[in-house]
Amino acid sequence: MIRMEILMVNDGSLLLQVMGCLLETRGYRLVLTDSSEEALVLLKTRNFNLVIVKINGKQIDRLSLMLMVKELNAAAKLIIMAEAAHPPVEIFEVEPDDYILLPCRNGEIWRRLSIYLKPIPRKLSGIREKSLMRLVSQRLFNRMSLTYQDLQGVATAIAKDLDLLNLHLQGKVPGEVETALQNTQEKTQALISLTKDFFRQVLYDKPADKPASFIDLNEEVAPPSVGKPGQGL
Repeated sequence: MIRMEILMVNDGSLLLQVMGCLLETRGYRLVLTDSSEEALVLLKTRNFNLVIVKINGKQIDRLSLMLMVKELNAAAKLIIMAEAAHPPVEIFEVEPDDYILLPCRNGEIWRRLSIYLKPIPRKLSGIREKSLMRLVSQRLFNRMSLTYQDLQGVATAIAKDLDLLNLHLQGKVPGEVETALQNTQEKTQALISLTKDFFRQVLYDKPADKPASFIDLNEEVAPPSVGKPGQGL
């Protein structure tokens, strides 16, 4: 199934820019332009299913463009959006499929646009959404990994400095200072353990309750054909 092609001729307004982004995320092929000349060239070279033109005041170039939409493609749907306070009389010379006079609630605009939108194949949109989610997840995962690597390196360096400081200051400072130093050492070790758990569970996919240095030869190294101790081959 071929995806629907939509042309939006805007006047720089944020409304159609937002609507355009929404349509693209839904999987529609969209071209958004503020130029009537560019839009006319596009109409002559591409087959659009839906054309949305926004008028702001008396714009003769937009009127000429709208008159050409049906001539170039009789099957194309045309929607005209204009400010209700100052609609140019000339727009009523055109026979669009719908007029949307602004201001209008966003929900109402979307409802009326939806009448002319062909459904996107679910499989196609699903693949696109999954690929986007996979890309975002991978970027986030990579950033988290780099952050935890930096955090582990800094925490390890701090722990070494604290050990050296504790060695030189032992018995030379008040008891509350030694207590504060010991508390800081414990918190630093807890931070190091946290980063190690992250790499063990997320990066290496190993159980957190199993020490990283411990290897069960029967389970992880020996092939299935090798028996456990006390068993013959």
